[in-house]
Amino acid sequence: MNPRSVGFRRCFITALIAALVPCVLSWKSDMPGGIKFAYDEGIYSFTTDMCPGGVFFKKPLFIPLVCTHGYFFRRSNGCKMENSDVIAGSDYACEKINVNTSQIVQAFIPITNPDLPLDHTISFYDDPNTLRNFRRFSYIKGLEEQYSGNSAGAAGVVVANARVTPPISIGELCYEGRGQSSGSSYVASLDLTDSTNIFSPGCKPGSRPFPWKKSNRYFFTKGYSSPSLFPKQVHAVLKDSLTKYEEQEGSDLSKFEIWDGLAYCLQTPVDQSEKDTIKLGGIYPRIETLKPLCHSQKGTAVGRTRSKRFALRRPYMGCLARCVRAMTGEWAVSSGGGAGGDTAPPPPPPPSTP
Repeated sequence: MNPRSVGFRRCFITALIAALVPCVLSWKSDMPGGIKFAYDEGIYSFTTDMCPGGVFFKKPLFIPLVCTHGYFFRRSNGCKMENSDVIAGSDYACEKINVNTSQIVQAFIPITNPDLPLDHTISFYDDPNTLRNFRRFSYIKGLEEQYSGNSAGAAGVVVANARVTPPISIGELCYEGRGQSSGSSYVASLDLTDSTNIFSPGCKPGSRPFPWKKSNRYFFTKGYSSPSLFPKQVHAVLKDSLTKYEEQEGSDLSKFEIWDGLAYCLQTPVDQSEKDTIKLGGIYPRIETLKPLCHSQKGTAVGRTRSKRFALRRPYMGCLARCVRAMTGEWAVSSGGGAGGDTAPPPPPPPSTP
């Protein structure tokens, strides 16, 4: 073998290791869900232990990069389900960076619980636009009878990280889980009346099957990142801790502000009974109270011009863009899934070398 070739290979490997060493830090296995996103030449982040109901921006933002740990509704209009999708990933896997397009976002709403961000979860809401009475049932906790006093009446449902399961009754719904694709989530409309009979084995005669064929399917972002990629992130932190009354009342919106007033940190009050069972309490402040912030999408998003060029204007952001491109395992990120949703879209071509 040519000595020069060996020397070049050694040099190349040494340089590669030196470049990747800052990126080998690992995430904690028991960390809560969360999102890190690019906006206005910076990286912002929140976790679902701080904001269990997600975040609601006062104005829609152009957000070109999102890295996720868990499952989230991404809503372009915070008060409407229309044009919303589900984004999901583990260990803050990042979606593909494209400096020519940006996603309009007004709200990120977690659809799994803070302590189990990647678990098979079935979530219900009484209104698709306001997500009224939003409640998230971990499948495992449901089988363990950890929920009580929770109604199963609903106008809609979202299933995160669907898995094959035996039939169970959730009120009038006969749920038999499917696992057609690893990590997929499904959103469907329902018309169920109230019932507190949840997570009971088997399905009763006359119960309604889960509408898999009429659901919209969303795929899971496969990839990984490293804590060292986000050294300058701006964390979501509430100025003062909220009392139980303030969580449920939400009358003083200033108490929910984060990122210097850029957004509200939404809460999901949970009541623990004497029998240590869980009663879920919806999202607060209620989205109904935030309706004055929801405008038509045209001409209302902020940060468009600067965010589109974020990867080119600052060395740190350009480095982050290159790192994310190098470390993301798959670029087949789904932000859709038609009715039926049984067929995954073909993967896009690999990204070009920056």
